Order: sequence, then structure tokens, then C-alpha cells
Amino acid sequence: MLDAYSHSTDSDVNLPEKTLLSRLVTLYNEATNWYTRQQILSVFVADYSKTELLSFIPGLTKWRIDEARKHAFRTSPGRIIAPPVLQRCRLDPVKVDHFLVFISSPSFLQDVAYGTKTLRLSDGETIEIPNVVRTVVASRLTHLYQSYCSESGFEPMGRSTLLNILKVTRTNMSSFTP
Repeated sequence: MLDAYSHSTDSDVNLPEKTLLSRLVTLYNEATNWYTRQQILSVFVADYSKTELLSFIPGLTKWRIDEARKHAFRTSPGRIIAPPVLQRCRLDPVKVDHFLVFISSPSFLQDVAYGTKTLRLSDGETIEIPNVVRTVVASRLTHLYQSYCSESGFEPMGRSTLLNILKVTRTNMSSFTP
């Protein structure tokens, strides 16, 4: 693996450097997290060309080399990389409830003569509701809701969010084309 590395003919001069490089490559290969690998790679990435690094570490890509060099330049080589914190955007419960009340009105739903659904709430309570059919297409329903909100002065969620909510609620409803 490290045979490709040789700057001089005297192997005794390069032995400590080869040993260090061998240990760093081993650490890199044993790391399970990309952020840890990038941190290790940033320690020695500036000392070697891309071709040499690609021959030292199997599976390494040029993009990863560039990212490690960028990390070494922006912070410092070997500095700990904190993974990005993912913030989930939660929906406003008031807006969701407002939309669910709107789409649950009898103007847009029709009870059917067959079957019921059992809803299990988070507190363990179960509610039995009749099967219903939505009588309006989803895109038309979101347009009606947004018009209703503009007339009443309520700030609705975005159109794609409304359509996603309708997609989720569609699993409990069938479509009906009059």
C-alpha cells in the first residue's frame, strides 16, 4: 500500500515518515464516520499529491481529498469537525388544525355505507369513525382553502405542505368523482 511512496533511495531516512503515514492511513480506514475520516485525512493531505493519496488509501476519492484540504485550510489540520445539527421544521399545530377542520367539513366529505375506521390516539384511547369519501380533488381543495384563508385573514401553510397533508390523510379516504 505504501510502497508507492518514496522520495529518496535511502529507506532509513523515510522509515519514520512511512510509519507515521501507515498509522494515519490505518486510523483513516478504521474510522466509521466521515467527519472523523476527514479530520484524520486533513492532517496529512497537504503533504502529498492527489495521485499519491489515491494510491495510499483504497476507495478514497478526489472529492474527499478536496474536502479534507478545504477543512485543513479553513480551520486547521486535525481540528474536530462537529456534524451539522439537523433542525426539523415542525408544523404549526394551530395551522394544521385549522386546515384539518376545513377539509373535514361535510361540504368536501361524504359518508359511505360500508365500513368504519378505528383511530388509536397517543393516550391509548380508540375512536371509531365511519369511512368517508373526499368529493373534491386535492389541488382544488387547497385552492379553496387558501381563498377561504385570505377572506378570513388567516395565514395558511404553503401549498406543497397542504398537498402533503392531503396525501397523508388520503390513506383514510377514497376519491369520489361525481
